[in-house]
Amino acid sequence: QDKLETLVEARTNELSEANKLLAREIGVRKHAEETLQNRVRELNTLNRISHTVTSVNDLPRALEMVAESVTALFSASGCYMFTPDVHLTQISALQECMRRHDIRKILPAIRQAAGEGEALIIDDAGHDDRVRNGSQALLLDSVRTVMLVPLKTRGEVIGCLGVAAPAGGRKFTATELSLFETIASDIASAFANA
Repeated sequence: QDKLETLVEARTNELSEANKLLAREIGVRKHAEETLQNRVRELNTLNRISHTVTSVNDLPRALEMVAESVTALFSASGCYMFTPDVHLTQISALQECMRRHDIRKILPAIRQAAGEGEALIIDDAGHDDRVRNGSQALLLDSVRTVMLVPLKTRGEVIGCLGVAAPAGGRKFTATELSLFETIASDIASAFANA
């Protein structure tokens, strides 16, 4: 009787460990499937953006369509395209999708991205030095995270592409920044070919 109980207990423990291992493997596979589905969604959006900028003859309409796609792709509250003047003193917003924000509050960061030709992520727009005006912080009521990438064509910066996540929202990742740079490259090509 004791031997049988010992065998049953040992087998129960083995099955319990096997179930735990199986649950971990299922979790890993679900994560891999979610990652793959996100990647497919990103690639579909890239394809749609590339098609839009190469096939739509009306550049402002194409930019509007791209802004809508980018906003949806990054679950953002807005997508912006800027063109600086030669001295980077005035920034004009070409397109905006979804909610309106006071873009003037992030002009220093836009100037940095466009002026240095480097992409950047601002994780906390309300407290980031690149979003300060003089010594006074400019708090963004409806924006927390901003991702900015330069629009480059033939080695020259012709503008800046930005996307904003709402306050209380998420932060952008380095992978998303890389994807955003690819989108910016397509948009810059559209400007060059317009």
